[in-house]
Amino acid sequence: MQKNIKLFSLLILFLLLSGTAGAETITLNPCSQDDINTALKNAGENGTVILTAGEYPLKGPVYVPRNINLIGEPGAKFLVSSDISSPWFSPTVGAVNLFDPFNNTVKGFEIDGNCLKLNNDWANSPGHAHDQEQLIKAIGSRNNFGKNIIISNMTLRNAFGDGIQARCIDGIICESNTIINCQHESIYFSASKHCFAFFNEMAVITSDGVRYDNCLEGESKGNKIWKYSGDSNGAYKGGANGFQVGDAQVSKGYDGRKDWITTKNITIHDNIISDPGRQGVLLDDVSRNPASNVYVHDNIFVNTTELRTMGVHVDDYSINNPPSMEESEKIFEKIYDIQNLLSLEYPENAVTQQTADQFSYKVIETENGKIAGGIKILGFNNLSIIDNQSYISDPKDAIIKTSVIRNPSLDLWFGGIEDIQRDVNISIENDTLTATMTVKMTWYNYQRNKLGKLTAGKLQTSIATFNDSYYPAPRVIEQPAEIKGIIYQYSDHFDIKALKQGICKDITYQSGDNTSKQVFLVGTRNQTAEGVKYTEYSRLEHWEEEGNLTRFGDWIQVNRTYDPSIIQVTASTPYKKYQVTEFEIIEKEAPKEPINPWFYAKIVFWVFLSITIRFYWNEIKSMFGIE
Repeated sequence: MQKNIKLFSLLILFLLLSGTAGAETITLNPCSQDDINTALKNAGENGTVILTAGEYPLKGPVYVPRNINLIGEPGAKFLVSSDISSPWFSPTVGAVNLFDPFNNTVKGFEIDGNCLKLNNDWANSPGHAHDQEQLIKAIGSRNNFGKNIIISNMTLRNAFGDGIQARCIDGIICESNTIINCQHESIYFSASKHCFAFFNEMAVITSDGVRYDNCLEGESKGNKIWKYSGDSNGAYKGGANGFQVGDAQVSKGYDGRKDWITTKNITIHDNIISDPGRQGVLLDDVSRNPASNVYVHDNIFVNTTELRTMGVHVDDYSINNPPSMEESEKIFEKIYDIQNLLSLEYPENAVTQQTADQFSYKVIETENGKIAGGIKILGFNNLSIIDNQSYISDPKDAIIKTSVIRNPSLDLWFGGIEDIQRDVNISIENDTLTATMTVKMTWYNYQRNKLGKLTAGKLQTSIATFNDSYYPAPRVIEQPAEIKGIIYQYSDHFDIKALKQGICKDITYQSGDNTSKQVFLVGTRNQTAEGVKYTEYSRLEHWEEEGNLTRFGDWIQVNRTYDPSIIQVTASTPYKKYQVTEFEIIEKEAPKEPINPWFYAKIVFWVFLSITIRFYWNEIKSMFGIE
């Protein structure tokens, strides 16, 4: 009987193993991020990596695959190493990254961004503020939302950027976390659905404790928010709101356009907000789309303004006179009485068509012989700013105003001017743009002929030059002569991709009514104090898709042999559009279906099970009464 029980237990164990093959629990002692990433890759479907107590120095990012959990025992700590010469984090890569987020739990350990001991210049990418070094990033996409994310019992501290950033996630819970001195948002929900912040404690410094930006269905309850006043490595203290709710349309920090989703059904209740520095709750809506069902109720406000909307007066609520749920809901409706609030212009390209005559600048002439003249560079047409660097399409984009007159000091000159010609030459050298105006004046003196009459004398020529310079000059952007592509032709389909060349703004693939657009830059139009227009671009990489084109990474797949009439490809720089018609076509064989390593393990398992059953066959028949 004892032998039968052992045999039965053995069979049950084999069956359990066969049903969960691939899932592993891997336990790590303090090690590098490379070792952590290796363990996360090897944990298998639904696997877990456990961090034991101790300090894990990070000199690079950690990536958590889908269906994998990262759990820390008490005392486990990720510390961003200060022993680095340049930042490995960026606006698009944080410390712990869920870039294919699905069924992930991150729980129970500490991440210290160590920003107090890092170069403060690393906090910002060009043109942005505190968008570097997010501690946890969970990033899906508009057409592939991440799902089922839990971030709980974490301690997140000392980061230049967000503590937790979730973008394009459907279903995320941030619960019982302690977040201190994360110098952008403590918890940032962006373009997400069903996003919840429960029972977190946040010491905020700038921006917000919890922010809902273009989010649908969200709730924050039981959170405690107060102002961080410790060492900040120069970051501005006292610049945070407790909560911010609104539609941003487009975000700096590489979010891109997100006005395709509108704030709706957000509830903020039963929180304690103690002097975060600015507002308790900021309802900050700049979208043209109507938001609805935003409820703020039953919160405790200590030494802070309870509610504020941008540009809209809200009734005099106080601690003793809080707004009702119905009143909270109506606050957003008032915001739409302001037309074009903080509206931004998103131009198709960076081309502007301004002329010198549009500016009232008075050129001051200087005297040079019989000529008085002047030249002034007012600014630039087609000016774009990318990564904090200014660009133009051509030196001739300089907007130049000139003036040429007869030298006023020659009032007593007894002569006349036959002709004045001017030529402007523009050159760039050593980051200096120089505009040189050469003026050629043909003139004559009056003289009396034999009859005593005044006549024009012999024509003479005077030449003068006038200069103005501009430093530092914008760079002339490199414009490729053409943009080419590549096609992998298989027996039953082809994959197509345009090759990104120079500073590319976007690439569009169109087949019939189906369109996929890969966007690398999004620009907003601004103007200088003098009225010169320019376009400021933010980098991002996302796809805008309509229809049902099949995409794998940067490739578009079409299920037939290639024909130029099937699909049109267009690439754009900030100044120019290119029809991509030149493709290198490479014949390919369909790849063989890869064999999962667990397939071999299962073969071994079933062979071993078969041998075991044959060896114990008589006992098995006896145990189950088989004759």
